[in-house]
Amino acid sequence: MLLEVDNLLYFLLPEFVCAEVPAGKKTIYLIDTAGGQVTIGEVNFTADSSSAEFLVAIDYEGFTDYFLSMKEMKCLESSELWCHLKYPYEQPRRISADDLRWLS
Repeated sequence: MLLEVDNLLYFLLPEFVCAEVPAGKKTIYLIDTAGGQVTIGEVNFTADSSSAEFLVAIDYEGFTDYFLSMKEMKCLESSELWCHLKYPYEQPRRISADDLRWLS
């Protein structure tokens, strides 16, 4: 999965690490195969010395409801179909420079 936050590309893989923990409010973009960007929300990082709590806010305006195996998804229809399925369980909402798994 590829995610762009404020013009920084992140490949969301468990083994991916970053130089420092992000801080502040960042914009979330989807990038289509032609390089076009669609803004879908923001993530707010509250950093301390070695990690950061985060809160993701997705703007669902323009998304359409889809259902797969009785699960509701929000999908954005454009040149590609992008869908978001909310994670149904509690998570720590905390990352560190060497562990970004909860962002994926």
